[in-house]
Amino acid sequence: MSTHLLIAILAYCILGLITGLFKGMFGIGGGIVITPGLIAIFKLLGVPEDHITHMAIGTSLVYMLFTSSITSYFYFKLRYGKIIPKLVLFMAALIGGYFGSKLALKSSGEILEIILGILELGVGFQILILGYLRGKEPEVKENSVVLRHGWFWFSILGFFCGFISPLTGVGGGVVAVPALLLLFRLSYKESVGYGAFMVIGPSLIGTIFFVIEGIKQGVMSTHPVLLSFLYSPTGLISPLALIFLIPLGSVGAYLGTLIVKNSDGNKMKFLLALILIVVGSWVLIDAIL
Repeated sequence: MSTHLLIAILAYCILGLITGLFKGMFGIGGGIVITPGLIAIFKLLGVPEDHITHMAIGTSLVYMLFTSSITSYFYFKLRYGKIIPKLVLFMAALIGGYFGSKLALKSSGEILEIILGILELGVGFQILILGYLRGKEPEVKENSVVLRHGWFWFSILGFFCGFISPLTGVGGGVVAVPALLLLFRLSYKESVGYGAFMVIGPSLIGTIFFVIEGIKQGVMSTHPVLLSFLYSPTGLISPLALIFLIPLGSVGAYLGTLIVKNSDGNKMKFLLALILIVVGSWVLIDAIL
């Protein structure tokens, strides 16, 4: 086994644990951690610049498809959220994911990194603001009526979240959940249930687009033998990364839930916001320079 492959496996294990910890401690999707992490790993491994960002996003989309499907199933079993609003969000996000995927594959890696950095910064500051506003929110009942502002704006939210998902490798849930909480006055559990189901759509369509495009470009045949395990006929996806990210992410999520039991919620949110702001700034600086 080559040194490059050993480094890759170790890096994926660490990234999987960190991603899982974030999921367990903060409740955010893995894409917001995995995408910048994979970009850094691929650069250290010497992956050609033309494919680094796109492969990081493609791999993240597959990861989100897996985790969002599981999360959505459990929230469905617990009856958090109604099926019709979920389907509206899903279809709107699916359509947004279609257009977002086409734009992502036509954009350069630098542009996609800039978008990702801006999104990370936005979510970081959003969490700080939500931490302040959360105490002022009115109480909402479980299974409340969605659409305080109508089906049109509900669909627009789904389309926007689906559109940015393949552009950044970050699930639109990080935008949808706060919006559902603040704009539509849903409960937290309902919002997460809707958000998890919505992410399945753009993750699925994005995965299909990235697989097809990677096969068209013949990604596997253009890279050194030492890095061949990072690539496969599945296109702009890293199977090796997923083999370690998914199970280690599950372990990290369990550990994260144990940590958060004895932690102050406000301090945890503040820590998450700072981490996202730092990571987003790093991604932006790296892309620009």
